Amino acid sequence: MRELIQPIGRRRLSDDVIGQLKTLLVEKNLKPGDKLPPERDLSGLFQVGRPSIREALRTLDILGFVDIRPGDGVYVQDPLGGSFLKSIQESLEILTQLEPKTLMEIFEVRMILEAKTASMAAQFAGPEDLAFLQNAFRELEDHLTDPKSYSEKDWEFHKAIALCSHNNVLFLLINLCSALIKLTSKRFLAVPNITAVFHPDHRTIFQAIQNRSEKKAVRAMTEHLFHAKEYIQRLLRNGAKPGGGTEP
Repeated sequence: MRELIQPIGRRRLSDDVIGQLKTLLVEKNLKPGDKLPPERDLSGLFQVGRPSIREALRTLDILGFVDIRPGDGVYVQDPLGGSFLKSIQESLEILTQLEPKTLMEIFEVRMILEAKTASMAAQFAGPEDLAFLQNAFRELEDHLTDPKSYSEKDWEFHKAIALCSHNNVLFLLINLCSALIKLTSKRFLAVPNITAVFHPDHRTIFQAIQNRSEKKAVRAMTEHLFHAKEYIQRLLRNGAKPGGGTEP
């Protein structure tokens, strides 16, 4: 392990330790759930004081790279859990409350990301991926009469498509966007006609990916998100608020 460590300079020790710890995670191929050496060992390894180690670990904990468990130790965290984007998510959520146009901007980002994701899903999804996506689509169909549950399954369907793309970065970014829209749109996305509006779109997307038609998958996803954006805009014009409430 020591051959990975470079001498740490005097300029902001904790920043250097963060870089060294990230290198350690990558070079040693540590997996989520693996335990890091205790502070005293890391202190000797990096030749810095334990306060610098502690500060670096706290930063990595906030970013979601590690999980500090008091009395137990420090464990490698799964970045796809999205915890290291929590602060970004919270900031965007507040911005959405203050600036309704932010919600529309998130849809625009989703159009860019998810059109490509649908294309990649059609191209790269294996038999197990397609079975997983089919199950997500069936879950949608099982909740056609329950708008609130349907909207919940909607997120799972989009996440399943992202997983089928086999691109972890796309999955993470789409998960962030979906979580933001879910947090800021809960109430007016669970209106009675939600299934009639979106289920035909979902079926078209699913069939395009299942048939491995990249062009049709891109077109279907783009049209679906355009419909969703228009739908939200119409609700906002009619008095719905991004926080999930309505004007009195």
